[in-house]
Amino acid sequence: MAHAVVRTVADAVPGRRVTCVTLRIGVASGVVPQALAFAWDLAVAGTLLAGARLDVVRVPLAVTCRDCGARSEVADPLRVRCGACAGNAVDVVGGRDLELASVEVLDDDELPGADEPTAGADDITVADEITAAPLELLR
Repeated sequence: MAHAVVRTVADAVPGRRVTCVTLRIGVASGVVPQALAFAWDLAVAGTLLAGARLDVVRVPLAVTCRDCGARSEVADPLRVRCGACAGNAVDVVGGRDLELASVEVLDDDELPGADEPTAGADDITVADEITAAPLELLR
């Protein structure tokens, strides 16, 4: 999976040195953030993502109740109930996410060998282009 994320990012920002990748990972996505973090350094080695930080934002499980219509977050994914009426007739509407939320890249003049590097990084949000791609790559 880490390799799929690296390929997706590299395709989104070709030729750019990446400093940080932020993923939104749902608690019911089947993705174990610790396993992904463990594989990250191996996956980025030898790429323009080498040395890039991986940030993970956990997305809670969210449900919509078929009885009362309320939308609520579920604290315990093993005990799924409506947060408003405690009913168990619910549809899962969030928390299965695996989304590339953002990618930070260095400016061209910050690349090694540039004459006068400047501080900071561009924050390029690529979620509009890539949001569904990681899911397709990982199935």
